[in-house]
Amino acid sequence: MPALGEKEWQEHAALVGAVTLAWNQTVHQLLRVFCHLTGLESPLAEAIFFSPQSDSAQRNLVKRVAAAVGLAEQNWKTLEKLLKRLEKASRGRNLATHMIFGITAFDQETGIWGP
Repeated sequence: MPALGEKEWQEHAALVGAVTLAWNQTVHQLLRVFCHLTGLESPLAEAIFFSPQSDSAQRNLVKRVAAAVGLAEQNWKTLEKLLKRLEKASRGRNLATHMIFGITAFDQETGIWGP
């Protein structure tokens, strides 16, 4: 029999993993946008793009580069829309990734605290 809360912990871990992998794919796509806007290729592009340690700073970097190169208005609107969606999604991603998860339960019959 699994320990108290083990099933829920496993399900939560799987979801955090899925969120993390999806977010990493998003960051990779932003790196590709950065490469396109700057004309730089890796490893130089990666050195610049990943210098800011936070995802929000990387999104801001892409936005500032787009403004600096004079991105066409239609593309600018699309980029802003995507960056706003990512900002909104980042809140849920941060919550899922950084939230302390656990079930603490006291079993009155055994007098033992569960995980």
